[in-house]
Amino acid sequence: MAMLTVVGVHVWATFGMALVVFLAGFATLDSSLLDAARVDGASLPQAIRHVIIPGLSRTIQFVSVTTMIGMLTSMFGLLYVMTSGGPEGSTYLPEYYIWIQQGQMNRPALASAASTVLFLIMLLVGLLQVNLLRRAGRED
Repeated sequence: MAMLTVVGVHVWATFGMALVVFLAGFATLDSSLLDAARVDGASLPQAIRHVIIPGLSRTIQFVSVTTMIGMLTSMFGLLYVMTSGGPEGSTYLPEYYIWIQQGQMNRPALASAASTVLFLIMLLVGLLQVNLLRRAGRED
């Protein structure tokens, strides 16, 4: 339950950035496609599914990847203030774990290894994002 609370606070804190990005994405939607869907008799759920979501696919990918990277790298302050890793270490995320290993337990080797693993995870997420954007670019 503690992790869900921390994640909820993080989502709430980053909601504004995601909203601005989605508003910019909505501004790029082709209004003629929405008009054509309306003329063809598409209901609102059908227009959302077949016109709006495909038009916002890159925006959705961008927001999901930046949110995931943010969850991995920018939650230290939130965790430190809200839970200090507790209860029973249930809210340890990579960044907080690295700080505990280096700052509190004086284990620089373990902190360095954890930092390397975190870097590799973020690199994998970034490469996956580039691959998805290239694939989406070929479909356009």
